[in-house]
Amino acid sequence: EKPVSISISDYFKMLDCAKANNRFLQDGTMFVHHPRTEAFLKACEDLQQQEGNSISRISGDFGFFGDEDFFKTNIRARKEEGDPLGCVGDVGWYVVRIGILVYDRIGGYAPTSAQVVDYRISSGDVPIDATCLVWFGENRLLSFHCTFLYPLRQRIEVSCANKTLVMTDFVLPAGGKTNSFELSSRTLTDYDEVSVEEATTTAVPLPGAPQETLMWKHFADCARAIEQEVWDDRSAESTWNNEGIWSTNQSSNKKANESARISILTQRVMDALMESIHMKGQKVLI
Repeated sequence: EKPVSISISDYFKMLDCAKANNRFLQDGTMFVHHPRTEAFLKACEDLQQQEGNSISRISGDFGFFGDEDFFKTNIRARKEEGDPLGCVGDVGWYVVRIGILVYDRIGGYAPTSAQVVDYRISSGDVPIDATCLVWFGENRLLSFHCTFLYPLRQRIEVSCANKTLVMTDFVLPAGGKTNSFELSSRTLTDYDEVSVEEATTTAVPLPGAPQETLMWKHFADCARAIEQEVWDDRSAESTWNNEGIWSTNQSSNKKANESARISILTQRVMDALMESIHMKGQKVLI
């Protein structure tokens, strides 16, 4: 479940425990397994490759309103016997993940620093509202708001010089026969009228199963492929490194390696954001 752990050091302890017991650790971030997510990332990649376009800004929001009972009883709002990362780990995790996926896809840009510029702490001593900044290579930025204090929002917006890609339900897809995202180019005409030069909606058919089911199928496929390699070559066991990556260099395990790498990066950003809160909003290197 997200966040995978309360810190990157604990994450590695979990990986060591899994390895010692011949088990695998699954990152339960379900939306990445929905086919629309891959279509959205491909659209970002295509946009980046167009002349004059360079994606350098991503903004997002994910949060929901927690009532009085939520703050009294829900583990998300309590540090003791709950989730000490609060809204940062519970809902901010998703925005950080999509930001990492986009910047990684368009050019292998990794997160370099993070900052929480505004936040509120609950009576249970966890963040319940946070405005966050995460910088990536070559001055690329992810800015987002995560919260338990406002109505449900789950929007991601990827911007370049003259075009924008938007999903308004990127974590929990809306109902219907398709899920979609929009590519648009909106400009000001004489600085007082909005002109929509281009607006196209890409609709992705619903998968044959919920994204949670697809996540477990992906996990099973990765685990089976790794186990088959170990069965075929017992020496492959020694290639598991201290970053949780199964480095057999076999094409069948590229998905497992990518899942592990991106998950660990997400946890590193979580650590930096929480450290920024503890440092009263200072910028923290990743």
